[in-house]
Amino acid sequence: MKQMFENIKNVIHNYYYLLFHPIMLALFIFLIVLIVMPDYFTKYTAEVIECENHKKGIKEYYHDMNDDGVSEKLSFISKNNKTFAAVLCYDINDLIIDQCNFRGKWLFRSKVFFDDYDNNGFDEIYCFTSKHDSIFIHVVELMNKNGVNKYNKFVCKLGLLEDDDSDISIIDGKISDINSDGYGEFVFALYAGFSKKPRNIFAYYINKDSIAVSPLSASGFSREINFMDINNDGIEEVTGYIGAHDNYHDNVPYSDSSSWLMVINSKTMDFLFPPIKYDGGFGSAVKAFLCQIGGRKYIAAKYKGNKEDCVG
Repeated sequence: MKQMFENIKNVIHNYYYLLFHPIMLALFIFLIVLIVMPDYFTKYTAEVIECENHKKGIKEYYHDMNDDGVSEKLSFISKNNKTFAAVLCYDINDLIIDQCNFRGKWLFRSKVFFDDYDNNGFDEIYCFTSKHDSIFIHVVELMNKNGVNKYNKFVCKLGLLEDDDSDISIIDGKISDINSDGYGEFVFALYAGFSKKPRNIFAYYINKDSIAVSPLSASGFSREINFMDINNDGIEEVTGYIGAHDNYHDNVPYSDSSSWLMVINSKTMDFLFPPIKYDGGFGSAVKAFLCQIGGRKYIAAKYKGNKEDCVG
Protein backbone atom coordinates (compact mmCIF):
# COMPACT_ATOMS: atom_id res chain seq x y z
CA MET A 1 0.00 0.00 0.00
CA LYS A 2 2.84 2.37 0.89
CA GLN A 3 4.48 1.65 -2.47
CA MET A 4 1.21 2.40 -4.29
CA PHE A 5 0.89 5.79 -2.59
CA GLU A 6 4.53 6.48 -3.41
CA ASN A 7 3.87 5.70 -7.09
CA ILE A 8 0.82 7.98 -7.14
CA LYS A 9 2.86 10.72 -5.52
CA ASN A 10 5.58 10.37 -8.18
CA VAL A 11 3.01 10.52 -10.99
CA ILE A 12 1.42 13.68 -9.55
CA HIS A 13 4.88 15.22 -9.12
CA ASN A 14 5.77 14.43 -12.73
CA TYR A 15 2.53 15.92 -14.05
CA TYR A 16 3.02 18.98 -11.83
CA TYR A 17 6.57 19.40 -13.14
CA LEU A 18 5.38 18.99 -16.74
CA LEU A 19 2.48 21.45 -16.42
CA PHE A 20 4.51 24.17 -14.75
CA HIS A 21 7.71 23.79 -16.71
CA PRO A 22 8.70 27.16 -18.35
CA ILE A 23 8.36 25.71 -21.85
CA MET A 24 4.82 24.49 -21.12
CA LEU A 25 3.88 27.82 -19.54
CA ALA A 26 5.11 29.61 -22.69
CA LEU A 27 3.07 27.20 -24.83
CA PHE A 28 -0.09 27.85 -22.76
CA ILE A 29 0.37 31.62 -23.12
CA PHE A 30 0.91 31.28 -26.85
CA LEU A 31 -2.28 29.21 -27.25
CA ILE A 32 -4.31 31.74 -25.25
CA VAL A 33 -2.99 34.65 -27.35
CA LEU A 34 -3.62 32.69 -30.56
CA ILE A 35 -7.23 32.05 -29.54
CA VAL A 36 -8.12 35.57 -28.40
CA MET A 37 -6.17 37.59 -30.99
CA PRO A 38 -8.10 38.99 -34.00
CA ASP A 39 -8.21 36.72 -37.03
CA TYR A 40 -6.10 38.65 -39.54
CA PHE A 41 -5.18 35.70 -41.67
CA THR A 42 -8.48 34.60 -43.21
CA LYS A 43 -9.27 38.01 -44.73
CA TYR A 44 -6.88 37.47 -47.62
CA THR A 45 -6.35 34.57 -49.95
CA ALA A 46 -3.87 33.96 -52.73
CA GLU A 47 -4.57 31.99 -55.85
CA VAL A 48 -3.00 31.53 -59.27
CA ILE A 49 -5.06 33.43 -61.85
CA GLU A 50 -2.82 33.03 -64.89
CA CYS A 51 0.32 31.20 -65.97
CA GLU A 52 2.51 31.93 -68.97
CA ASN A 53 6.01 31.15 -70.14
CA HIS A 54 8.50 33.97 -69.79
CA LYS A 55 10.10 34.65 -73.14
CA LYS A 56 13.80 35.35 -73.47
CA GLY A 57 14.70 38.98 -74.11
CA ILE A 58 11.49 40.36 -72.53
CA LYS A 59 11.09 42.18 -69.22
CA GLU A 60 7.51 42.58 -68.06
CA TYR A 61 6.03 45.12 -65.66
CA TYR A 62 2.51 45.65 -64.35
CA HIS A 63 1.66 49.29 -63.69
CA ASP A 64 -1.53 51.37 -63.57
CA MET A 65 -0.76 53.87 -66.33
CA ASN A 66 -4.03 55.85 -66.25
CA ASP A 67 -5.00 55.76 -62.56
CA ASP A 68 -8.13 53.67 -63.12
CA GLY A 69 -7.24 51.03 -60.53
CA VAL A 70 -6.31 48.40 -63.12
CA SER A 71 -2.69 47.66 -63.99
CA GLU A 72 -1.62 47.42 -67.61
CA LYS A 73 1.05 44.91 -68.68
CA LEU A 74 4.14 46.40 -70.27
CA SER A 75 6.60 44.20 -72.15
CA PHE A 76 10.06 45.66 -72.78
CA ILE A 77 11.54 43.77 -75.69
CA SER A 78 15.03 43.42 -77.10
CA LYS A 79 16.36 41.41 -80.03
CA ASN A 80 19.67 39.85 -79.07
CA ASN A 81 20.10 43.03 -76.99
CA LYS A 82 21.73 44.65 -80.02
CA THR A 83 19.47 46.12 -82.65
CA PHE A 84 15.96 46.53 -81.32
CA ALA A 85 14.30 48.04 -78.22
CA ALA A 86 10.54 48.42 -77.85
CA VAL A 87 7.73 48.46 -75.31
CA LEU A 88 4.28 46.94 -75.83
CA CYS A 89 1.36 47.93 -73.60
CA TYR A 90 -1.47 45.42 -73.05
CA ASP A 91 -4.88 45.83 -71.42
CA ILE A 92 -6.45 43.46 -68.90
CA ASN A 93 -7.62 41.22 -71.76
CA ASP A 94 -4.07 40.97 -73.10
CA LEU A 95 -4.91 43.09 -76.14
CA ILE A 96 -2.28 45.50 -77.41
CA ILE A 97 -3.02 49.13 -76.57
CA ASP A 98 0.10 50.64 -78.11
CA GLN A 99 3.71 49.96 -79.08
CA CYS A 100 6.76 52.22 -79.01
CA ASN A 101 10.06 51.54 -80.77
CA PHE A 102 13.27 53.18 -79.61
CA ARG A 103 16.63 53.89 -81.16
CA GLY A 104 19.44 51.55 -80.09
CA LYS A 105 19.49 48.87 -77.40
CA TRP A 106 18.74 48.82 -73.69
CA LEU A 107 21.55 49.83 -71.38
CA PHE A 108 23.87 47.21 -69.87
CA ARG A 109 21.87 47.28 -66.62
CA SER A 110 18.60 48.81 -67.64
CA LYS A 111 15.82 50.07 -65.37
CA VAL A 112 12.38 51.43 -66.19
CA PHE A 113 10.66 54.20 -64.23
CA PHE A 114 7.04 55.35 -64.02
CA ASP A 115 5.87 58.76 -62.83
CA ASP A 116 3.49 61.66 -63.61
CA TYR A 117 5.61 64.77 -64.14
CA ASP A 118 2.66 67.07 -64.96
CA ASN A 119 0.13 65.56 -62.51
CA ASN A 120 -2.48 64.93 -65.22
CA GLY A 121 -3.41 61.46 -64.00
CA PHE A 122 -1.43 59.61 -66.68
CA ASP A 123 1.95 58.13 -65.85
CA GLU A 124 4.86 58.34 -68.25
CA ILE A 125 7.45 55.65 -68.93
CA TYR A 126 11.09 56.68 -68.50
CA CYS A 127 13.66 54.40 -70.12
CA PHE A 128 17.13 54.51 -71.68
CA THR A 129 18.89 53.08 -74.73
CA SER A 130 22.34 53.41 -76.27
CA LYS A 131 23.48 53.39 -79.88
CA HIS A 132 27.12 53.51 -80.91
CA ASP A 133 28.64 56.20 -78.64
CA SER A 134 25.39 57.89 -77.52
CA ILE A 135 22.83 57.47 -74.73
CA PHE A 136 19.17 58.38 -75.25
CA ILE A 137 16.30 58.90 -72.83
CA HIS A 138 12.68 58.24 -73.84
CA VAL A 139 9.60 59.61 -72.06
CA VAL A 140 6.28 58.30 -73.38
CA GLU A 141 2.73 58.68 -72.06
CA LEU A 142 1.15 55.61 -73.67
CA MET A 143 -2.38 55.92 -72.26
CA ASN A 144 -2.92 59.56 -73.25
CA LYS A 145 -3.12 60.47 -76.95
CA ASN A 146 -2.29 64.10 -76.18
CA GLY A 147 0.39 63.25 -73.65
CA VAL A 148 4.13 63.78 -73.70
CA ASN A 149 6.11 61.73 -76.19
CA LYS A 150 9.84 62.42 -76.10
CA TYR A 151 11.65 59.86 -78.20
CA ASN A 152 15.41 59.49 -78.61
CA LYS A 153 16.45 62.51 -76.55
CA PHE A 154 20.24 62.63 -76.59
CA VAL A 155 21.72 62.53 -73.08
CA CYS A 156 25.51 62.29 -73.52
CA LYS A 157 28.38 60.53 -75.18
CA LEU A 158 29.59 57.28 -73.64
CA GLY A 159 32.78 55.29 -73.46
CA LEU A 160 33.05 52.12 -75.50
CA LEU A 161 34.58 48.71 -74.97
CA GLU A 162 35.45 46.24 -77.70
CA ASP A 163 32.92 45.48 -80.45
CA ASP A 164 31.12 48.80 -80.05
CA ASP A 165 29.83 47.68 -76.65
CA SER A 166 29.57 49.43 -73.27
CA ASP A 167 28.74 48.73 -69.64
CA ILE A 168 26.61 51.74 -68.74
CA SER A 169 24.08 51.34 -65.91
CA ILE A 170 21.14 53.49 -64.87
CA ILE A 171 21.58 53.59 -61.08
CA ASP A 172 18.32 55.26 -60.08
CA GLY A 173 16.07 58.20 -60.88
CA LYS A 174 12.93 60.07 -59.84
CA ILE A 175 10.73 63.01 -60.71
CA SER A 176 11.59 66.12 -58.68
CA ASP A 177 10.58 69.71 -59.33
CA ILE A 178 14.06 71.26 -59.24
CA ASN A 179 13.17 74.62 -60.81
CA SER A 180 9.91 75.25 -58.89
CA ASP A 181 7.78 75.64 -62.03
CA GLY A 182 5.10 73.18 -60.91
CA TYR A 183 6.33 70.44 -63.26
CA GLY A 184 8.69 67.64 -62.35
CA GLU A 185 12.09 67.09 -63.88
CA PHE A 186 13.55 63.60 -64.17
CA VAL A 187 16.75 63.45 -62.10
CA PHE A 188 18.87 60.33 -62.63
CA ALA A 189 22.35 58.83 -62.22
CA LEU A 190 24.34 57.01 -64.90
CA TYR A 191 27.48 55.06 -64.12
CA ALA A 192 29.98 53.41 -66.46
CA GLY A 193 32.31 50.59 -65.47
CA PHE A 194 35.27 49.95 -67.73
CA SER A 195 33.58 52.20 -70.30
CA LYS A 196 34.65 55.05 -67.93
CA LYS A 197 31.99 57.61 -68.86
CA PRO A 198 29.49 58.90 -67.99
CA ARG A 199 29.60 58.93 -64.20
CA ASN A 200 27.20 61.78 -63.54
CA ILE A 201 23.89 63.01 -62.21
CA PHE A 202 21.58 64.35 -64.93
CA ALA A 203 18.33 66.32 -64.92
CA TYR A 204 15.93 66.13 -67.85
CA TYR A 205 13.75 69.26 -68.03
CA ILE A 206 10.84 67.66 -69.85
CA ASN A 207 8.91 70.87 -70.53
CA LYS A 208 12.00 72.57 -71.94
CA ASP A 209 13.32 69.39 -73.58
CA SER A 210 16.79 70.14 -72.19
CA ILE A 211 19.31 68.25 -70.07
CA ALA A 212 21.66 69.46 -67.34
CA VAL A 213 24.59 67.45 -66.02
CA SER A 214 26.78 67.46 -62.91
CA PRO A 215 30.50 68.35 -63.13
CA LEU A 216 32.95 66.04 -64.90
CA SER A 217 34.26 63.43 -62.50
CA ALA A 218 36.14 60.13 -62.62
CA SER A 219 34.13 59.05 -59.55
CA GLY A 220 30.37 58.75 -59.48
CA PHE A 221 27.37 57.22 -57.72
CA SER A 222 27.73 53.57 -58.62
CA ARG A 223 25.12 51.73 -56.54
CA GLU A 224 22.39 53.97 -55.19
CA ILE A 225 21.35 57.57 -54.79
CA ASN A 226 19.00 59.31 -52.38
CA PHE A 227 17.23 62.65 -52.37
CA MET A 228 16.50 65.24 -49.68
CA ASP A 229 16.27 69.01 -49.35
CA ILE A 230 19.26 69.43 -47.06
CA ASN A 231 19.64 73.25 -47.28
CA ASN A 232 15.93 74.14 -47.01
CA ASP A 233 15.69 75.84 -50.41
CA GLY A 234 12.73 73.71 -51.49
CA ILE A 235 14.85 71.68 -53.92
CA GLU A 236 16.07 68.14 -53.28
CA GLU A 237 19.81 67.51 -53.24
CA VAL A 238 21.31 64.19 -54.38
CA THR A 239 23.95 61.98 -52.79
CA GLY A 240 24.68 58.27 -52.55
CA TYR A 241 27.28 55.53 -52.76
CA ILE A 242 30.70 56.22 -54.30
CA GLY A 243 33.31 53.47 -54.46
CA ALA A 244 36.96 53.54 -55.54
CA HIS A 245 36.99 51.19 -58.53
CA ASP A 246 40.38 52.38 -59.80
CA ASN A 247 39.67 51.81 -63.50
CA TYR A 248 39.56 55.41 -64.79
CA HIS A 249 43.13 56.67 -65.10
CA ASP A 250 42.66 59.62 -67.44
CA ASN A 251 43.41 63.15 -66.30
CA VAL A 252 39.89 63.78 -64.93
CA PRO A 253 38.94 65.48 -61.62
CA TYR A 254 38.02 63.42 -58.54
CA SER A 255 39.99 60.25 -59.24
CA ASP A 256 38.27 56.91 -58.74
CA SER A 257 41.43 55.64 -57.02
CA SER A 258 39.89 57.22 -53.91
CA SER A 259 36.36 57.40 -52.58
CA TRP A 260 34.51 60.71 -52.13
CA LEU A 261 31.65 62.31 -50.26
CA MET A 262 29.70 64.24 -52.90
CA VAL A 263 26.37 66.06 -52.69
CA ILE A 264 24.84 67.48 -55.86
CA ASN A 265 22.73 70.64 -55.77
CA SER A 266 20.13 69.54 -58.32
CA LYS A 267 18.97 73.14 -58.84
CA THR A 268 22.34 74.09 -60.33
CA MET A 269 23.73 70.59 -61.08
CA ASP A 270 26.88 71.63 -59.24
CA PHE A 271 28.42 70.37 -56.00
CA LEU A 272 26.73 71.65 -52.85
CA PHE A 273 30.22 71.89 -51.36
CA PRO A 274 33.64 70.78 -52.64
CA PRO A 275 33.81 66.95 -52.62
CA ILE A 276 35.56 65.44 -49.58
CA LYS A 277 38.25 62.89 -50.40
CA TYR A 278 38.78 59.63 -48.48
CA ASP A 279 42.21 58.12 -49.19
CA GLY A 280 41.24 54.50 -48.71
CA GLY A 281 42.52 53.36 -52.08
CA PHE A 282 41.06 50.67 -54.29
CA GLY A 283 38.02 49.00 -52.73
CA SER A 284 37.19 51.82 -50.35
CA ALA A 285 33.73 53.39 -50.44
CA VAL A 286 31.60 56.18 -49.00
CA LYS A 287 27.90 55.57 -48.55
CA ALA A 288 26.17 58.88 -47.82
CA PHE A 289 22.65 59.54 -46.54
CA LEU A 290 20.58 62.66 -46.11
CA CYS A 291 18.55 62.41 -42.92
CA GLN A 292 16.52 64.49 -40.47
CA ILE A 293 16.82 64.10 -36.70
CA GLY A 294 14.91 66.24 -34.24
CA GLY A 295 14.03 68.86 -36.83
CA ARG A 296 17.65 69.24 -38.02
CA LYS A 297 18.99 67.88 -41.30
CA TYR A 298 22.27 66.04 -41.58
CA ILE A 299 24.55 64.38 -44.08
CA ALA A 300 25.64 61.03 -42.67
CA ALA A 301 28.43 59.09 -44.35
CA LYS A 302 29.69 55.58 -43.74
CA TYR A 303 33.26 55.16 -44.91
CA LYS A 304 34.74 51.76 -45.65
CA GLY A 305 38.50 51.63 -46.14
CA ASN A 306 40.94 48.82 -46.66
CA LYS A 307 41.85 48.58 -42.98
CA GLU A 308 38.99 50.04 -41.02
CA ASP A 309 35.40 51.21 -41.14
CA CYS A 310 34.23 54.43 -39.61
CA VAL A 311 31.21 56.69 -39.64
CA GLY A 312 31.48 60.49 -40.06
